[in-house]
This record gives sequence, C-alpha cells and structure tokens, in this order.
Amino acid sequence: MTSNKKQLYRFVLVAFFLVFVFTSSVQATIIFEDNFNSQADWQPSPGINDESPAGASSECNQGDCGGQVPTGWSYYRSTGLWWGPNYQDTIRINSDNNHGVSGKAYTQWNESNIGASGDGWGADGILSKYFATDYPELYVQFWMKMDPNFQWDTVNDAMLKIFRIKHYDGVGSTFLGFTSGNASPIYLFDLKNSINWGWRHSHSFRCDPQESDYYCPDGDEDNDLFLDSSTNPWDAGQPADGDWHKYTFHIKINTHTLDWNQDGILEFWYDGILKYGIYNKRWIVSGSNYSLAWNSIGLGGNAYNNYADESAHSEQWYAIDDVCVTTTQADLNNCFSTNSNLRADVDNNSTINSTDAMLTLRNSLGLDMSGTNWQTSATTGDANCDGATNSTDAMLILRYSLGLDMSGTGWCGN
Repeated sequence: MTSNKKQLYRFVLVAFFLVFVFTSSVQATIIFEDNFNSQADWQPSPGINDESPAGASSECNQGDCGGQVPTGWSYYRSTGLWWGPNYQDTIRINSDNNHGVSGKAYTQWNESNIGASGDGWGADGILSKYFATDYPELYVQFWMKMDPNFQWDTVNDAMLKIFRIKHYDGVGSTFLGFTSGNASPIYLFDLKNSINWGWRHSHSFRCDPQESDYYCPDGDEDNDLFLDSSTNPWDAGQPADGDWHKYTFHIKINTHTLDWNQDGILEFWYDGILKYGIYNKRWIVSGSNYSLAWNSIGLGGNAYNNYADESAHSEQWYAIDDVCVTTTQADLNNCFSTNSNLRADVDNNSTINSTDAMLTLRNSLGLDMSGTNWQTSATTGDANCDGATNSTDAMLILRYSLGLDMSGTGWCGN
C-alpha cells in the first residue's frame, strides 16, 4: 500500500469513528452554482453531419456519469437530426457565449424539424444536476440570452422547454417522465408562442404520485405575457432582444398535516420583476413519503417550433449562464462571491491540504471552530456541491490533497 493510500485509509477510519460518536451536519444555503468559466469545453456529439431521418442521440441518465458530464453536474441528454461539423451539436459549454466580459456559458441549439419520431418535437438537450438531499424550498437563478435572429413558427403554436425543477426517484432514467416514469413532482419553465395571444412565459406542473396524478388535478399549465406592451420576441426588453436577462424561480413543496395541503408555491421573476406566482399548489396529492421534495434541476429540453422548411437545416440558439441554487432568497445575492473558492481551501491560505480536510471534518461534527482558521461562508467545506458539509467532503478534500484521481467522485472543490 502506498504512503498516500495509507494516509487516506487512516483518515477514513478516524472519520467513521468520529461520525459514529457524533451526529451533526452543517447545511449550506448556497446548494450549487456554476458560471461554467472553469469547465473544460464540452460538446457531446453522437452524430456526424446529417443523420436524418433516424437521428442520433447520446446520454448518461442514471448512476455515476463521472467523466461524461461537466464537473459538478450529474446527467445529460443530447439528441437531434443534424450534427457538426457542418451543423450545430445540440448542447455545449464553451466561450461562444458568456454573461460578462469573458468566460463560458451553456448553449443550446434547436433545429427546425419535426423530430426523429415525426411528432413535431425536435432536437432535445438537457444538462441535469441531482442533489443528495431533498429540499422543501429552493430558489434558482440564471441569466439567459437568445439568438437575436430568433424566429417562431408563424402558422402553428410553438414551444421551447428551457428549465425544470423536480424530484428524481434516484433509480432508472432521470429523463423518463409521465405516469410510468421516475420523477415527480416536476415544474417545467417553457417559452411559448400563441398564434392568438403572442409570446409568453409558460409554467407546466406535474404532480406526485405520477401513477395517478401526474397531470395535476388542480391544473397542469399556465402562461402569461412577458411585456404587456409587446408580443414580438426581438423587441426591447423581450427575451430575444439580444441582451442577457435574469430568470429567478422560487419553489416550495406543499405541507402535510392530516392530508396534503394546498399551500405549495411557485414564483417567477423576470429581470427582478415578479411575473407569475401561485401559492396554493398541491404538488403532492397523496402518499406517505413526507420527506419527498425537490432534488434535481435541469437546463434545456426539446422544442416544438418548426419555423423554417426542414430542407433548410435551420438552427437557432439560446445560452444560459451563472446558474445558482439556494435555500433562501437572500443568498441569491451571495452567488459567485469570492467565498466560492472556500469549498476546499477552507482556511483560505491558497493551498488545499490535509489541514483543510481535518477542519472540514471538525466543522461537520458541530465542534467549536473558534481558534481555528476556518472561514465561515455558505459554501465553505462543501467540496461536492451537494449543499452539506460533512465527512464525505472532508475525505474528498484529503483525497484531492494527496493527488489521487478525482473523476467520478462529485468533486467541485476548485
């Protein structure tokens, strides 16, 4: 056994002993954040050029997807009919777009076609994060920019799926929904164009249990205008005006007393202005799993928007950046603060070593941190971005400090 492995083995034994003696965990209010700037360029490409009509797809939808997904993320899906180098791959992380002076963003390309199945839904791309904990209440914020030449179908109603929050059961494909699927409840944020009513933000609801109440008994969809004064997507202030816009969501599971109450919440802000709110949602209709709540977010989705003849191979994009998930509204203000580098360098001395690991373990056990160099912040010691600081984070920090391979571990500490 090598010296490094011996050190890790001893640490694991100590950690398990201490965890057996003490039971404590410190919950961070910033659960997850990614501005994509430190991510390697990523572009899953299951096809080459024109794969029509069968299409091509690539995904990792369950289990350990380490090495296949960007650092800190959990699952992905990429499908479509047209691929690079002559066409655009469906999803990517690179410097094509970024919110700020420089950096990277997540970019999604939609194709104008009726999809491989012929049902009208075109290319599908999703990047998903699965948390180790269920959270009764979440706030999620990101910035989004759309292709300034964005077009809608002028003959039929059209829709783009942009974002989702859900409970994933943890087994089977995270992307399998509907009544026989592996996820509920689900909230879906979409962009929608109505031939009669114009360009709108749309909110779709899927309830639990999915077997009996997937399409929520108290309503499964609602929508409204972004701006009362305009319905064109490219007008100033609209999402496709060529500028970045801020999207903020607040979601809360309904409570249970003698029955499941109608007190669930969904709120949506656009550029800081509340555009939609529902305060009596019954996300969970029945069942005895009283701890069931939100544990997954996803960027992207497929599109029903055939705005150009399929023979033209027309594609258009939207980009998402600065994704942040918190448990309080106030902590949205702390997203991407200078404290984010404290996930592993907990004493802020610009070095990640065994001292950081031991401080993280000490803090996770609820011991007194006064007199140490522990730097208190919402993300300190959360080395796997799961929203908690515990012995797992301590062992990950030690593993990293010993120069061991971190692939497949969930490490997001640097």
